[in-house]
Amino acid sequence: MRNKIKYTGYGLFFLAMMAVSVAEFLPVEDFSDKQEAATIDGTIPNGMLGGFWDTEYENTGNITTRTEDGSMTLRLMAHSSGTLYRGGGISNLSNPIENMETGVLFFRFKVASGTAPLRDYMGMHVWTNADFLTTATCRAAYVNAGFGLFCPEGSPTFEVTTTDGAMVLKSGLERNQWYNVWIVADNAIDAFSLFIHPAAGPGLDVQLPEPSDAAGEGIPFGTPTDQPLVGALFLKPADVPGIVSATVFIDDIYWDGDDGLELKTKAARNPVPAHRQTQVPLDQVLSWEAPNDPNIAAVLGYDVYLDPNEQNVAIGEPSALVSAGRTVTYYKPLNFAFDTEYFWRVETTVQMDDPNQTIWVSPGAVWSFTTMTALPVITQQPVNVIAAIGQSATFSVKVESVKPVSYQWYK
Repeated sequence: MRNKIKYTGYGLFFLAMMAVSVAEFLPVEDFSDKQEAATIDGTIPNGMLGGFWDTEYENTGNITTRTEDGSMTLRLMAHSSGTLYRGGGISNLSNPIENMETGVLFFRFKVASGTAPLRDYMGMHVWTNADFLTTATCRAAYVNAGFGLFCPEGSPTFEVTTTDGAMVLKSGLERNQWYNVWIVADNAIDAFSLFIHPAAGPGLDVQLPEPSDAAGEGIPFGTPTDQPLVGALFLKPADVPGIVSATVFIDDIYWDGDDGLELKTKAARNPVPAHRQTQVPLDQVLSWEAPNDPNIAAVLGYDVYLDPNEQNVAIGEPSALVSAGRTVTYYKPLNFAFDTEYFWRVETTVQMDDPNQTIWVSPGAVWSFTTMTALPVITQQPVNVIAAIGQSATFSVKVESVKPVSYQWYK
């Protein structure tokens, strides 16, 4: 007898994943060597990767160490006026996440109990100068790979959002509860995955996430970069005057600058074209890799959904189903249109290697790509030419175009 399990709904790709290992999480800071109510500005983190702390503003008492739930932590308080920027950050870790690498930041945080509103930002950054945190940089836009914490005054729970506030990644988080956070940043494509899970408390070893801890995959960097990611930021900006954001505690910061989490999945993975790729040819073949969960006995088939409407793909609208029951890991659609964003996903059906021969259907993540533009692209501009009166000057330009081009010059 076979049991069939199907998880439906947008974004449940993560329920089919299992984190099995990391390359090497190294401790950055656990504050265990710090004194009570001490500033950390200019200090060296007590972990294995060096670096230094910077704060904004240094000696006001808003960003200091505090014992919380039996562990020394970093306490982040907003200024009582709600008009001054505050924050703390680590920079110049000795194993940065280079531009073509994937790495992981792990830490724990807790929002204090009470009724204060919340508007904080946390994540990875690229800033390396000694006094990198100032009023100008203590803002959401300076968090490259990270998230926001938000709730109105009086709310017992809060949300995790993208740094621009446009998307809620996780809701219903509780005050006075510690949370584990994993930010898996792919610096090659300026995108990251986020995992969040309630923690037993501070002062514990690094842990691995469970599949259900995923809050988002392929999240675009708030600010794209071609620089290495070099440390962590924990910010309390004053973008909205009068908002005195709730107190937050940070502990147990770890870093892996070389590898992301190694995930085993029952879903299709590693799409081609890559997620959010642009300038995709009109005759592009869509392909993917098979699931790599070792507990799968057989892949029974793939259903491919493709449409310019993201919602149609996410909910499995029949009109978006372009191929059902495929046994190969590619699909060749008809030629795409110019200048169009397409969304697609691959629903995977597998038979598990268990006594019940369970049939598992993984809906898969929604991926996207944008086709090449029909407009000419100038690849080389004319250079300046100095000519005497009566002499001629020659200018040239290089253009790439999928269609014949004509030129019109102005002077």
